[in-house]
Amino acid sequence: VWDANGTKLIYRTFDDQAQPSSISLWEAGTRASRVVLTSAEGLASAVISGDGRIVWAVTSTNRLLRLDLFTGLTDEILPPLGSVAGGADGPGVPGSAVLIRGAGVTRTQMALDGDVQLPLVDVAPEGLWVQIPWEYASFSQGIHKVLIRSQNNPFEAVVNVGITPGIEPYMTTWGDPATGIRYAKAVHQDFQSLVTPSSPARPGETVHIYLTGLGPLDQTLPTGAPGPLAPLAHPVAPLNCRLGSISPPLLMPYVGYAVGMIGIYQADLTIPDDAPQGIPMLYCTASDASGIVHTTAAPLSTTSAQGGRRRMLGWSHGWTFSNRAGGGQRPGE
Repeated sequence: VWDANGTKLIYRTFDDQAQPSSISLWEAGTRASRVVLTSAEGLASAVISGDGRIVWAVTSTNRLLRLDLFTGLTDEILPPLGSVAGGADGPGVPGSAVLIRGAGVTRTQMALDGDVQLPLVDVAPEGLWVQIPWEYASFSQGIHKVLIRSQNNPFEAVVNVGITPGIEPYMTTWGDPATGIRYAKAVHQDFQSLVTPSSPARPGETVHIYLTGLGPLDQTLPTGAPGPLAPLAHPVAPLNCRLGSISPPLLMPYVGYAVGMIGIYQADLTIPDDAPQGIPMLYCTASDASGIVHTTAAPLSTTSAQGGRRRMLGWSHGWTFSNRAGGGQRPGE
């Protein structure tokens, strides 16, 4: 983009990255260029004022920056709004959390369904987790337009969220950046690390998986309230899980609304002694009030009895888990 006099040109530069990360200025008088602005978020667009003094730039998270070329000072005019990468990941079942996929989201973001502000569950690199209100159980099935807004920013993003009253089990997953494969989000028995191909679940071990969409509980909780410790809350719909489509059901010592978490259900699964070495598919099913069976599935890394020791790894894939579950004993103990 040129200034009004045609003496200054600004342009985005890629620096070997997929998203342009800097703004450069070329001056006709000197025929030299220099970088005037950089952003690790990536820069979506930029313009220069007619007098060639001010550069306005928008980052990939919709942050608006103002650079004064005379003083060299950069001001943030609008805070980041984040970007929505599509619809919701999974069904919007009342009481459950749902992931609105996007990038650059922060805890300043708000998700609004009309006049209803959806409770914020978590902010993760893959997007914004919000809870579908329990009150939506009386709504009919349909698509809701949810607005994503940020404090002190007049703009907004719009995302369609499908509301499904009843149940629709959905196994949460994490993506392996090396392979692109998405695995069931499960943690080891001691809650200290994620189950991964390099740290698989062992025979006899009880791992903890996390789901949404299991519907009503055996006690009433207000919207926005985390899972209680005493008494524990359990889904009314029975849940069954198995490794592979024809294997026997797994022993499940605990299924409940995850303690200290909003909109997330926890199921503890005991890996059988004859577990395969590899990445079998984990299937979980639940029946609604009409007897209709709903299924969700994702790969889960397991090792056979001869598979050797697992390697403990640090991890960060969204929520923070602990073996104290909000200060008390973990569910199932």
